[in-house]
Amino acid sequence: MRALVPKGRVPVRLLGLCMCFTLLAAASCFVYLAQSSRLTTFWKGAVLTDIRPEAGFAFIARTKHPELSSHEKPSQARLLENGVPLSGGGNRLHDDIRKLGKGGYLFWHDYVYFAPSDNTDPRTNGKRYEIFYPLIVNRLFAHAIYALTALVAGCAVFSAVFWMRERRKGAEFLLTSGVLWILVFLSSLTMIVTALTRTGIQLSLMHVTLCFITVLLNVLAAWALRNKFGSHCSLRSLLPFLLALMAAYYLLVAVAPHAPQGCRTEVAYSAWDAFCTSPDSASYYFGYQAGSSRQPLYSLFIRLVTTGTNFDPLVWAQQHPVAVAISDPHDPLHRVERAQIVLLLGGGLAACATMMALLNSPLPAVLFFLLYDFFLFTAWELNQILTESLVQAWLFLLIATFLAFLWKRQKMLLPLAALLCGLLYLTRQAAGYTSIFLAAMILWGMFSNWKMYWRPSFVSICLLGGLMVIPDVYGCYKLGKLSAAQESLQYQYRIAYALQVAQPQDVVVMPDGESRAWLLDALKRREVGHLEVDKLCKGDKYCQQVYYINYNLYFVATPPGFSHPNLPEFFMKISTPILKRHWLDYLVFGFRSWALGLTQPRVARIRMLGFSPWWIYAACFGAALVLRGRVAFAAATLICAHFSHVALTALFAAPIPRMVWASEFLVVIAAFLLLWDAAEKINNRLMQSLSVGGL
Repeated sequence: MRALVPKGRVPVRLLGLCMCFTLLAAASCFVYLAQSSRLTTFWKGAVLTDIRPEAGFAFIARTKHPELSSHEKPSQARLLENGVPLSGGGNRLHDDIRKLGKGGYLFWHDYVYFAPSDNTDPRTNGKRYEIFYPLIVNRLFAHAIYALTALVAGCAVFSAVFWMRERRKGAEFLLTSGVLWILVFLSSLTMIVTALTRTGIQLSLMHVTLCFITVLLNVLAAWALRNKFGSHCSLRSLLPFLLALMAAYYLLVAVAPHAPQGCRTEVAYSAWDAFCTSPDSASYYFGYQAGSSRQPLYSLFIRLVTTGTNFDPLVWAQQHPVAVAISDPHDPLHRVERAQIVLLLGGGLAACATMMALLNSPLPAVLFFLLYDFFLFTAWELNQILTESLVQAWLFLLIATFLAFLWKRQKMLLPLAALLCGLLYLTRQAAGYTSIFLAAMILWGMFSNWKMYWRPSFVSICLLGGLMVIPDVYGCYKLGKLSAAQESLQYQYRIAYALQVAQPQDVVVMPDGESRAWLLDALKRREVGHLEVDKLCKGDKYCQQVYYINYNLYFVATPPGFSHPNLPEFFMKISTPILKRHWLDYLVFGFRSWALGLTQPRVARIRMLGFSPWWIYAACFGAALVLRGRVAFAAATLICAHFSHVALTALFAAPIPRMVWASEFLVVIAAFLLLWDAAEKINNRLMQSLSVGGL
């Protein structure tokens, strides 16, 4: 029901004050970032010329910038070697640089002490050395900008209050066209301003405060838009929020310092400027073969992105250590990291735009901004060559398709969802849990009109099944065995869990003498290893769950010196009969892992005000039962998808953080939908009661 728009123009003085505050607020953020040396976009560089030996591995050169010295506080300036920050890190001790070298450096008064990365002579090794330093903002000027911003903000608030009192206006003041558009632009701008103040992984008080203000202003803007335009907000009123989200993403990815998780570095690179590999990365960039221990799509993605770079995985692996930040923009895998970031952000924007259009509200933009800003948008492996980012890119597109089907009920969205589920499964086997979205869509369609939806539902199921068997068919074609792909994917998980539940009497179900002898030896190793785990964990259940699996796989199943010509097949023939015999113990152990994955504070981040996650899940399901309708159905499906993912993971691996975090954001989206639906219904009832009272 469209509310009546009150008449009356907003004073030019008030509009001018609001515009001045907007500009000054943006200027204050830039000054703050420049003053704290966070905004590297405006840094300067200078090549070192007069380099002289100092002592040991250390060399010294004059910077002519004593303000960069770290004798009072750590210096933000960097020393680059051929355009790349020295790997030894800054603010090192003089003696460390002299004795160890290896790329350490220190700005001291108007000199820089440093050692080349390979401890060679910088005067003859042919490398270019330059300092990279922030512009120093005058403190008096910065404080003047801050004070002026606060003064103009106060004047704008007092001017608005006095005008409202003079004209006797209440909350309807927000529904006038001029004030509404000011509110829209101010609310969208707060996302950009908040992104500008991001100072890295450690949150600052200023950033958290601005996040709180961003939420309040955007909720107010969403309420004003709904009561101005009813349930059909124009695209023009939502576009500023989407554009602001895009700008905030750019700042958070390409400007804000972000020490890549898992990459050993003291330099706070932006997410766009550095990446690293993990021990698991090699199985992807070495390519996919029949019987590989990974799914094929991510390997093909890496091969496609590195086309034309002459990327040789073997040579690359020999030259680059694992888990060390690589910032060389010409590195071929740098393309992979940037491509997966672009796809991830594109998927997030698509999901956000879909939710904004379906809900006719700008609030999804704030939701997706906070998801990314607080590391719920993606796993922490954003800067690593791993599947998580690509999986979540497909997942966001699937969420957009799922929600669009619930609202629009277009038949062609079912095959599209099946295609996305297949791509997810081909990227990471554990992503097979996403088929729950397709199942929910089919269920919703069949209950709505089964005659209309049974054909596209059947086509979708066939399409998904055809995509999921591609690795098995390819493995059968190459190796002559239909289960070869599954054996290669699952043998490690199967043997780790089989050794958890195996007993000495299970020797009788072993198929041959080799497996019987191996199992008896493995059980002895297990008892020793599990005693060490119990001693290490000291009764910590989560610690025990994780290390039992690790010990079972890396010390019990594959002890040092153990080898087998066909390890996957050997482990599968041992583990399969054991798990069949002890299926109940297997499920109990998996259930314990599932519960820990959902609630353990070191893994699960879904908690509020000290309440257990179980209370939050119960509250969400209770709200879904009360609210009902498509929003409640969508929210329940999202939470069940997270539960399914953790359950699937718990049956095949320990519930480590990145596996839980890969779907945890689904619960946040579900809670948002429930809150939005509840607020929408409350607002509609209030407006109806006010309309009746006015009549």
